[in-house]
Amino acid sequence: MKIFTAMAGVLALGACSSSMDDSMGVTASDVAALDQAAAGVSGSAASYRTSTATMATAADCTAARQEYAAQVQPDVDRVAQMSGRMDGAMSSMGQMMGADMECGAGVMQRELAQHLGAACTAPDMATNQAEAARHADAMQEFADHMRMRADEMGTMMGENGGMMGGGMGPAMMDGGWTTADGGTIPFDHVMPGCTSGDGGSPTDGGTAQLPRPLFVTFA
Repeated sequence: MKIFTAMAGVLALGACSSSMDDSMGVTASDVAALDQAAAGVSGSAASYRTSTATMATAADCTAARQEYAAQVQPDVDRVAQMSGRMDGAMSSMGQMMGADMECGAGVMQRELAQHLGAACTAPDMATNQAEAARHADAMQEFADHMRMRADEMGTMMGENGGMMGGGMGPAMMDGGWTTADGGTIPFDHVMPGCTSGDGGSPTDGGTAQLPRPLFVTFA
């Protein structure tokens, strides 16, 4: 009877954990989609840096800006749409510091909107090129952080595609994500523009300070 009772408790605990995972609705495919969207942002930013480095006229700048906006906006939107659920899953596994994706997506959206409003408005191309390069660097840094978070979540995924109950604990903070150029972003990396308060949860509140454009325009 004692053995039966113990087994019943284990089964009930497992069912509870499974139910929690189902309610979160985060799967290995979702994590892969987040990584793919962030990679798209990074790739678009890299292409934008290349295309703006040699632009010679205002028309060249405008064309590069329009092409970049059309390419990058859908991926930025996808990251933002998925980030809230990802934070919920991360928090449920005890990784409060890692639950910064919604804040990070907001930082990315604001940086993009700020740049698109400032791009190509300087009277000389050198300044426009410098602003484009600054923006591309920022977006790639933000995208790399998101890809690191996707890798962190992937590390915590069970073989059946469900989240592992209870998370991996503080030891997860010892790991990191290897970038394309061979560098490493640790799992305890803080998203630029987001701060961590008690428990490591983002406390940005939508007021993150972004890098300023290299010039200011006046009406």
